[in-house]
Amino acid sequence: MSHDRKGQGVVLAIGAMDLWVTASIARETHIEIVTPVMRVRKWEIAERDLELDAPSDRMRSCYQFKDVAYGACDSRRLRLRAFAAAGISDPIAYRVPVER
Repeated sequence: MSHDRKGQGVVLAIGAMDLWVTASIARETHIEIVTPVMRVRKWEIAERDLELDAPSDRMRSCYQFKDVAYGACDSRRLRLRAFAAAGISDPIAYRVPVER
């Protein structure tokens, strides 16, 4: 089973940022860093997108191209796995043919 190690790094980075913000801002200022999907599985996010009728066809997991997702990176595999686990067809096109 593959683990999303980027997510672990993000959690650590946000924790460090939170400590910095807390230490740097005056006590009367209230800043809260909210990460509502940090601990939610990707398939749960895909399901929620469907429930909310979110435009999944306009969302990208690829950072290489703006028009069409590349399709050969880990982000694509995670996205496709999430949609499949949620029982949803991924609606976006990929530059590199992908097995769905």
